[in-house]
Order: sequence, then structure tokens, then C-alpha cells
Amino acid sequence: MHHVLLVIKLIYNYLAVSLGVSSRSDQGCLNHPFSSLYLLSSTCKLSMDKLGKKDAEAKSIYRIPPYYYLHVLDQNTNVTKVEVGPQTFIRQDNEKVILGPEKMIVVPPRHYCVIENPVVRDGDSKPILDSNGQVKLRHADQEIRLAQDPFPLFPGENLKQSVQQLKVVPANSALRLRAILDFEDQDGTKRVAGDEWLFEGPGTFIPCKEVAVEETIRATVIRPNQAIKLRARKETTDRDGNDRVTGEEWLVKKVGAYLPGAYEEVVDVVDAYVLTEKVALHMRATRTFNDKTGTTRKNGEEWLIKMEDTEAHIPDVYEEVVGIVNITTLNNRQYCVILDPVGDDGKPQLGQKKLIKGERSFFLRPGERFEKGTQNVFVLGEDEGLILKANEAYTDDDHGVDRRPGDRWMIRGPLEYVPPVEVEVVTKRVAIPLDENEGIYVRDIKTGRVRAICGATYMLTQDEELWAKELPPGVEELLSEGKDPLADRSDRGRPSAQLKRDKNKVVTFRVPHNAAVQIYDYKDKKARVVFGPEMVMLGPDEQFTQLSLSGGKPKRPNQIRSLCLLLGPDFCTDIITVETADHARLSLQLSYNWHFDVDKTSADDASKIFSVPDFVGDACKAIASRVRGTVAGKLRQPLNFDFYDVPLYSFEIGPNSSESVAVTANGKLMITMRDMITPMNDDVRQQYAVFKDEAVTPDLPVYTSQYGVNITILGFSSVTVSLGSFRMIVKETPNILEVSLKGSIISDCLDAYIVPLSVHCLKLRGLDVSCFSTSSRNSIKFDAEHFWNLLSRMKYLEYLFVNCCSLSPLISNSQCGERPSRVLTDRELVVKESVIDHIKRMTRLKGLHVTNSRGTTMTEELHYFISQHLLSIISNLESLLCLGIDISYRQTTKLKSYIIEGLESILHKCHRLAVLYIYCTPLFFKKAIKLPVDPALYGNLTHLILDCSFTPMTSALGNALAISSKKYQLKHLFLASKTEEDVLKEMKAAQVASLAGLPNGFILGAGAGSYRVAGVNCEMMANIKFSDPDSGAPHNIGSYSAKVSTEDGSAIIEKFPYTEAGPLANLLLCEGTPGAPVLEIKARKRVGEENFVTCMRKSLAAYFGEGPVGLGGVFMIKKGKAKLHIMFKTKETALKSCQDFRLLFSGGMWKTSILLIVIWLGCAWLYYGAILITTTILETGYDPHCGSVNQSFNSGCQNLTSSFYLKIIWTSAAEFPGIIITLVIIEIVGRKITMALEFVGCAIFFGLILICVSDTWLTVFLFGARAFVTGVFQAVYVYTPEVFPTKVRGVAMGFNTAAARVGAIVTPYVAQTLFPISDYATIGLYVGSSLILVVLSILLPIETKGRSLRDNKGTK
Repeated sequence: MHHVLLVIKLIYNYLAVSLGVSSRSDQGCLNHPFSSLYLLSSTCKLSMDKLGKKDAEAKSIYRIPPYYYLHVLDQNTNVTKVEVGPQTFIRQDNEKVILGPEKMIVVPPRHYCVIENPVVRDGDSKPILDSNGQVKLRHADQEIRLAQDPFPLFPGENLKQSVQQLKVVPANSALRLRAILDFEDQDGTKRVAGDEWLFEGPGTFIPCKEVAVEETIRATVIRPNQAIKLRARKETTDRDGNDRVTGEEWLVKKVGAYLPGAYEEVVDVVDAYVLTEKVALHMRATRTFNDKTGTTRKNGEEWLIKMEDTEAHIPDVYEEVVGIVNITTLNNRQYCVILDPVGDDGKPQLGQKKLIKGERSFFLRPGERFEKGTQNVFVLGEDEGLILKANEAYTDDDHGVDRRPGDRWMIRGPLEYVPPVEVEVVTKRVAIPLDENEGIYVRDIKTGRVRAICGATYMLTQDEELWAKELPPGVEELLSEGKDPLADRSDRGRPSAQLKRDKNKVVTFRVPHNAAVQIYDYKDKKARVVFGPEMVMLGPDEQFTQLSLSGGKPKRPNQIRSLCLLLGPDFCTDIITVETADHARLSLQLSYNWHFDVDKTSADDASKIFSVPDFVGDACKAIASRVRGTVAGKLRQPLNFDFYDVPLYSFEIGPNSSESVAVTANGKLMITMRDMITPMNDDVRQQYAVFKDEAVTPDLPVYTSQYGVNITILGFSSVTVSLGSFRMIVKETPNILEVSLKGSIISDCLDAYIVPLSVHCLKLRGLDVSCFSTSSRNSIKFDAEHFWNLLSRMKYLEYLFVNCCSLSPLISNSQCGERPSRVLTDRELVVKESVIDHIKRMTRLKGLHVTNSRGTTMTEELHYFISQHLLSIISNLESLLCLGIDISYRQTTKLKSYIIEGLESILHKCHRLAVLYIYCTPLFFKKAIKLPVDPALYGNLTHLILDCSFTPMTSALGNALAISSKKYQLKHLFLASKTEEDVLKEMKAAQVASLAGLPNGFILGAGAGSYRVAGVNCEMMANIKFSDPDSGAPHNIGSYSAKVSTEDGSAIIEKFPYTEAGPLANLLLCEGTPGAPVLEIKARKRVGEENFVTCMRKSLAAYFGEGPVGLGGVFMIKKGKAKLHIMFKTKETALKSCQDFRLLFSGGMWKTSILLIVIWLGCAWLYYGAILITTTILETGYDPHCGSVNQSFNSGCQNLTSSFYLKIIWTSAAEFPGIIITLVIIEIVGRKITMALEFVGCAIFFGLILICVSDTWLTVFLFGARAFVTGVFQAVYVYTPEVFPTKVRGVAMGFNTAAARVGAIVTPYVAQTLFPISDYATIGLYVGSSLILVVLSILLPIETKGRSLRDNKGTK
């Protein structure tokens, strides 16, 4: 039976092991030497586990294997005891097994475990029991147990750390230990909690409960040329016995393994710098210390370490390597200049320079730097030179000359030259070889004079530079094409390769055979003509005369551009449209030969061929005019107006093929008719009916169809028109608009011809009956009353040309008689009033031209009527807009002179009159017209033409016209008259007194003296008492004048016995009676900062308050000296008037002016906005929207730090690159594009301010905005004076500057007031305005790049 149980136990044990069933104590015993016993005895424990816990508790007999133990609780005494196997334990009823059987703790050799709450043992290592028999424990204590016999855990003991191997510390490593309790180690060293020390290997560390292992430290291997940097974590003593304080750093350079102490830490491994003959180290001390040579180095001190000092250098802890310095080697052809060289005392000599020549090798010491690096010695050949400039005063030993700063001189080769430190090499010059037909433009930089050097090798001097000659774009394009004007005419208009011109070389042009080129010298204001074949070389101030000729078929202007004028012979073809007398419109093609017949030896003849810019167009127009005249006069069937019967025309257009004729002003341009092609079409336009050269008799058959309905213009020129024929023609042309009898001969009285017009031509708007004649003048009666009655019935009549006789109420026969009476008879007065009544009804009449034929005989009566009544009758036409009066006639007999009256009445009544033309030039007697002097009468006039040879032009009239031109609408004025007085004559003091109502008053004051009486400009001190004008007594004159001597420039004060003053004076006028109250003020010396006049002004203001006070008098200086102004020379240019301002907004300049006003305003708006936004951001601490708002932005200002001032300096420095960018691109892309691009840059950088970025990027964005807005301001400063002509340039700059001030005034309200409220709105305004200004810059109509400044002639 015993053997059976043993077999069962063995099988069960095998299954338990196979299934991995084991307890904690089993695991601890697996490695025990007695593990076989464990396998045999574990059957009990496994059996109990299988039977269940209840069975185990109910079990009374426990067989405890060896090295197992039980914890048994005595339920009577509550004492737990330990039962150790091997034994069979029989449990009593009062006992309870609470643990076990459990495997004992087995600690193998070189192992340990940690027991928590160990038992208290006596000297024999036996547990001590208390009075109850319970073992005593060291609660909250620990015990380290090393290798020993297996032992049980007593009740209350706990295995805190399982069995582990002891830590073996190898060589070159250590354990950093920390005391967690105060204790004394085995060496007798007392350790305090928190102390740290090392357990260095090799060795096995025996753990202790008072000690904790912090880390394992391994030694750092130090190789040759290497060191480690250590730092003390706490005050300690290093391995060399040196005391170290917390934070101190030092180097360990000893080769080998180094194990840091407990309070040491390795900061870094420092490698040595290996030095050679060509390499040195630039060192800097980070604090004051003594280096390894014993030298004291101060904080910030810099020095060099070279190979002579050490072959390898390990930087100390208080040294830093600034850089590696390479050796500088100069050969015998090199030199260098060192700035701020180090002196003998080892300190940099700031601001000094040092010249070092080769051969030499050296290191740059700290603080030294090259000026321009290593430079080669200047080796000059015979054709080379150097331009030198002295930057400092020094003595030139080579030439024995003392040089002053700024001196420039030139040295020539052959030689070798090394410039001293005081000398700057400006540039190197090389002689320029020039052929006979080559040249260069040279400008003297001192005088500015430009000259051309041709045909010889030339080297520029120190005061000369190459000058780039600019040509107009059109001339530049023609020269770059490189085409022969004569040979390449067939290639005209085809694109060709563009040749690049060297602008420094003299412009040359090959003039082909039988051609001419005109060159104008703008300096000497002379033109020269060069005939080919010849090579033309332009001088500095010369330009080609560019020809722009008509071309194509039909001829169109500006089709052919050329620099030379071909002299022919050549041919020309044109297509023109002509219209015959019977209004057939035809297209003709004309071809003709031409050539210039010019004397090439005569400068006058040569200049004439260029007097007309487009001789082709003018010649074609002249020929076309002659052809049209010939066609209009040549009729195959005259007066055949049948619309459906288009006649075939055959005619000759002269001159014939053998004749030549000059048709333009270009000298002798000879045109020969080459061919005539028949009409190209039969287009007929029947609108005009012109009767010419033949009499229009009553029996003339006309208008056999409906052609007359289409006639709108009816003209009779140089023909005899019978009344019957005229009635018939007018009746058949009911839609006639204009009728002209000018130059025709009528057979009846004029009013008889007006009758059919008033009946049939209801739409008539224009009538010309100003110049006609009659076949029997003396027998025809003219009824003026009837004539104007008929005209008044024409409701649509707007323009009327009549003879002055038509307005005369004189009896027809008497107009040709010699009746001397000047007074109108009663009958004539009645006729005059009736004519006036008829005239008043003509309310639609806009234009009236009254003329008198030069061939008309003038009688005394008609002469008197024109003088006294003509203009007064015309003044009743109040609807007139335009009035022309032409009173010019020839008379062989002597007539009395009368002044023509009534012009004032016309100006007063005709309120709508805008254009007035008066031509009054009798040929054999003087006749004047009375001109009013009231400026208001000329208020409605825009054009005034006065051609009156014998009408005096007074100063009063001149003043009236001047006032009208400034105050009213007068824009165009032409005066041709005899001048009896100077309009700008000096004023007389007596006239001033008389105008003021004090003819015998007293004048006191200062002003300009009369240049006419003094002979020079002078200052007048007026002191005049006028006498009664009626008494004839002389004036009492005590005036003085002050002038500058023309000989020595001294001041001369002398009596001025005249009453005339210049154009400006400040005068005090009073009655001059004695006894009037005066103020006498005396001043001895000044006791304050205010002068005498200021003291008087403030005293009067304090006494009289704000009321107006007038005060005049004399200052008398008894002692001392005073500086007084004396005019010496009158300004040569005329003063600008408000007309210059109006010119900005007239003609073709209004668009440019308006755009520039807005651009100037926008520039100032953006410029000052960028400045103020910068300060606003810095003051308020603005932070772009990065998910939250900076509270300081809304809470007021903050203190500015040094970083803020640096940001302001950086943003202010942005103006320099902005200006440089503008200077670079403005001549490349032009003014307009430059402004547009820079406005785009402003918009971009303003918009970037709202991006969430750091302060650095925000400063960069402000920098960019400031740079671009500064650049665009400079561009608009350049563009504005270039685009305006000289006459209005100053006014334009002033007005635009004022507009900029407006922008500067407005922008603070946005940049400083709106920005803290809404940064988006503020930046949006600046970005939007920048984009608008981009568009406005592009819309500017004129690009001034490459254009010269406009003079006054360019002003419209």
C-alpha cells in the first residue's frame, strides 16, 4: 500500500510540473540544491489544492515537508506561531492554519533579498518573543538578508524585494549612492541623509537599507588633444584636491579614463584645434581669467593664438573661439589696406588705415579688417591711366604736391602704382582708339560742357566722363533698323533686326546720293543741311530733323518716317475725290513726277526744302485742289441738273506734261503731271447748286426733274442773275438752307430778290448779300425799310452777311451824291426807326457780319451815317452771339475825320455777344472808333479782335481788358492799334490823391520809385503836400530816394523831386491840415526780445481790443545802424497770374492735373499713415489676430523699451532702399510703371500686417510698406515737373504739394484714431487706396521717360 501511494504521488507531481502549477514558495525552491526533495514532498501541497480549501481547513493533520513552514493561529491566545518541517503537525481544535505550508526563502550565494518588518533577534540571532509568546517585529523597518540557510517568514514579516543578485561594479565605472538615513558605514564614515558618494569598481556592492543607488556612472575616456569640461553640482573637491564651488566649470586634459565625482557632471567633450603655419585661432574671453600662459584676459578681450604659441589648443572654459583666421599672403605684385589696425600697445587704432605691400604673410588681428581685400598693384601701360582722389590731406612725394581732401588728378603709364591710404582710385582709364569716322561724347564734370572727340585716340582726363546722347524714340528706331533710305524703299514697313547703339559714341548717319539731311543745333539755335553722299556726325547739342511724310493710296499722313529727304526725281500716286459744278462726285487716280530744284551751295535754298514737314501731303493736297478746281469749272453740259442723266465727263487737268510748277513752300518742288486716269466711279451727290461764269438769263431752262428738291446750298458767284431766273430757281428749291449772292450782278433792287426767298424758302438759315453790284446802279432804288421787313419774316434766319449800305436810311440817289449835310432828314429818321423795329423782331439771329466793299464809293453823308448811327442800329439785335464789322474803304477825295460811336451801346445791350470783330482801316484818312473802358462791358466776350490802325489804345482800356481777362470770360484778344500811352506806365501820386477825393492832401509812405524818371530801380520815401489844383502853385515835395550805385554798389540817398511812383507803393493819405492829433513814441533801447514794431502793435491791441486800427507815420533813427532793403534789379520773368492756374485744367492738361492731385494726396496719405501706424503699434503693443486679442492693445499705452526704438530705427531706415529702388527702375520701366509697381508693393505689405506673425516679421512688413511708399513719393516728385511745361511747372508743384498736405492732415484720424478701434478697417483703407492709386498711375496719359522738359510752346 505504501508503494502504491508513492507511485500516485509521483504521477501527480509529474502532472503538476507539466501543467506549470507551483506556488510562490515552489518557485523560490526550484534553484535550491535540494530541489529533488521538493519534487517528492510537493505532493502534499498539490493534493490539498486539489481537494479544495474547505477540505484543507477541515484537515487536522499537516505533514510539513522539509524547508516548508506553517503559520498556526492559537484562537485562544491570538498568538501565531511558526511550524517548520519536516514534521507532522496535528492541529488542535483551538488552532487554525492561516498560512502554509509555504516554501522557505532560499537566498543563494551572491544574492540578497529585502525583508520588511523583520523580527527582533538576540545575540544568537534567535527571534525574541514578547510576553504573550508572539515574536517581536521591527515595524516599518527593513532588513537586507544575504546568502544563508533557507528561512521561514515569521508572522508580520513581508518579502518586499524578491531574491536578486548582488550588483557587480566593473572597472572604470561606479555607483552614485545617496544616504536616505543617517548612519555610519563600515569605514567609520558618518553619512547624513542626502549625502552622495561613489562606490567605484571593480567590486560587488552590498546593499544597505540606509543607502539608495541613484545611477551608474561610467568613466569618460580622454584621448590626446582632447579634454572634458566638468561642472560642479555642489561644493566639492575634485580628484586633484582643488575645491570647487557650485556651478564652477573646469577642464580635465589628462589622457585616460576619468570617472566624475559624485558632485561632478560632464558638460562636454572639447576637442583641440590643431594650428598650422597658415591657420590661427581668434579667441574671445567670456569673463576675466588667467589663461594657461598666465596672461590675464579681461571679459570681452580678443586675441590670436598661433602655431608659435601652441601646436594644438583646447579652449578654456572661459574662452570662446570666434573663428579660424587664415593667413594672408601677398606676393610682390599685391598690396592691401587694413582698417582699424592694432597698434604696438595691442589696441585697435580706430579710424586709421595701414598699407601693407608684398612680399609678406600675416594674420589679421582681432578688430582689423580689409578695406577692399587683397589688391593687385596697378600696372599701367602707355595707353592707360588712373584717376585718383585724395580723401585726406597729405603730401604727394612723387610729384611734390600737397593734396587737399577732394582733389582729383590723373597719372599716366607706363608705371607701377600702389595708392597710399590717403588716396582713392576712382577709376582706370584706357585710351579710346577712334577712326576718322568715329567719335565719342565727352562731358566736363566741372563745367558740364559736352563736346565730341572724333578721329583720334583719346584718353579721358580726371575731369571728364563719357556722355550718353539720348535720341528721340522715333530717331532711335530709324537708326537701329540700319536700312538705306534710297535702296531699301521697297522694304519700308517690314520688320528688321534692331541694331544696338552705343550711346557714348558719336551718332553717325550715311546720307545716300541725291538726298539731304537737316540737323538742328539746339545750343546755337541753327540748322544745317547735309547733302549726300556724306557721313553725318552729330554734335552733342544736335538732333536730326525727323520727317513724317504721307503715304499710301489715297495719301494718309504719318505713313513714311525717315531721317533724310530724297531729292528725286521720283513719282507719286494719289487717289482723290472730286465734285463737278453739277455736283457729280468722282474718284480719280493721279500720278505725277516730282523733284527738288535746289542750289546745294546756298544755305537759304537748302533750308527751304525742310520748311514744310510733309511735302508729300502738301503737294498732293495742292494738286488735288487744282484738280478739283479744274473739274468744278469744266462742264460738258452746264446747268443740266437731271438727276437720272449722269453725264460723261472729259476734261484736261493742267499743267500739261511739259510744264512744271511749285506747289509747296519747300523751296522749288517741281511737280510734273505724269498721267491722268479716268474717273473710278460715277457717284453723284446733288446737294450744291453753284452758278458761275455764265449769266443766268430769264429764259434759262432748269430743273426739268425733281432735282431741285435735293438742293440745300444755292450759290451765285461772278454771274449776272436776272430777277426772273432767280424767282424760278428759288421756287424750285423749297428746301434751300443757305443762299449767297456774293460777287454776283443783279438786275433789280436787292429787296426785290429777297421777296421770293421770304415766300418760298421757309427753312432759310443763312443769307449772304454783303458784296454785290448792279448793272445800272444809279437807276435802282433801294428800300431799306422793305428790305429789313422781309428779313424779319424769315423765322429761321440765323446768319446774315449784309453791306453797311443796307442799314442806311439815306435815299438811294443821295448816297452817291455830294450833299454835305450830316443831319438826317425827317423822312430818313422815320426810316431809321422803322428799320430798328424790324431788327428787334429778328430774335433768332445769331451771327451778323456788316461789311463795306473796298470798291464802293464813300460819300460824306454815308461816312457820317456810319460814324454816328450804324453801331447804334446794330445794338438792337440783342440775340447776337457773333458780330463782325468791316469798315474798310477807298476814297480818292478828302473826307472829314469822325469817331465811330455806338460800340458801348452794342456791348451794353447785346448780353449774349461772345465774339466781336472790328476791322476799321481806311486807306486815305484817319478814322478812329470809340472804345469803352468799363471792364464790365467786356464781361461776356470770349473773343475780341480790334484791328483799328488809328484808334489809340489807352492805359484805361488796357486795365479794362486785363480785368476782363482775369475776372470774366475773355480768353482770346487781338489788338492792332496805335498806342499813345503805355498801359503799364507808372502811377502818379497826384492821381492817387485825386481819386481818393483829397486833391490837396498830404501823402506819406514808401514804395518803388519811378524807373522812368530815376533811370534805375530805386526805393521812394514819399513826403508830398499837394497844392490846390486850381491855384497853379507847385507841390511841396520833401521825398527821398534810395538806390544802389551801378559803379561800386554803394547805397545812395538823395532828394526825389518827383511825384511819380512805381507799380507798387504803401501810402498814407490824409488831409494834411496842421493841429491834427498825432502819436509821438520814443524808444531808447531794447530791454526784451520783441522789436519796436511788435511792441507798438501789442500796445495798440491791448488798448483798442479787437477793433480795427489804422496807423501810419515815420520812424526816425537818431543813433545806430539799420539794414534796409533797396531793390537793385528787376525780376526778368513776368509774374504768374491766375491764368497759369487755369492752364492746369484746360486743354490737354486737365486729366493729368486731376490724376496727379489725387496721386499726391494718396502718397502723403500712405507715407504718413505708414509712419503713424508704426508708432501706434509700438505704443499700444498691438498683436495681430492669432486666435486672441492682446489685452494691452485695448488697455492704453505701455512703456517703450529699447527694442521698440530699434524697430522705429529699422522702419525709418526703409526709406533708403525705397529711394534706391526708385532710382534703379525709374529709367528702366518708366515713371508710370514705377509708381504703379510701388503702389502694389504698398498694398501687399500693408495687407501683410494683419497676418499672425512674430514681432520680427511685423517689423519686416512695416519696413516694406515704408520703403515702397517712400519710393513712390520720389517717383511722383520726378514725374510732376517733367510732365508740366515751364510756364505752369511752379504752379503745378505748389498745388500738388498743397494736395499732399491734405492727405497728411487726414491720415492721423485713421492711423491713430480708427486703428485701435478696428485694425481691419484701417488696413483695408490703406490697401484699397493703394490699389486705386495703381489704376490712376497707369491712367496718366503721358510717360515722361526719355522726354525733355516741355517749354512754354508746349502749353496749349
